[in-house]
Amino acid sequence: MLRVQSKTRYDESGEVLYKFKAKANSERNVPITKELMQRIVTHMKNSSQHNSRLVFCTRTGLPDTHPWDKIQTIASALA
Repeated sequence: MLRVQSKTRYDESGEVLYKFKAKANSERNVPITKELMQRIVTHMKNSSQHNSRLVFCTRTGLPDTHPWDKIQTIASALA
C-alpha cells in the first residue's frame, strides 16, 4: 500500500519548502504492486532528486500539482 497524506516539508533552516494537502483532505492508502513500490523506492533514493523524496515533483523538487494532465497526454500517445 502507498500512503497519500497531507504534509509540510521544511529545509535545513526551518523554512517551509512546500505544503501538500491531500485531495479533499482525504488521506488514504492506495494499493500498488510490489514492482511499482520498488520502482518508487529506487526513485526516491536517487541522489539526483534535488533533495526531494516526492514521486511527482517539478524539476526544482516542489510538488507537481498537475501529474494527471501528463498522464492523460502519455495515455493518448499510447492509444
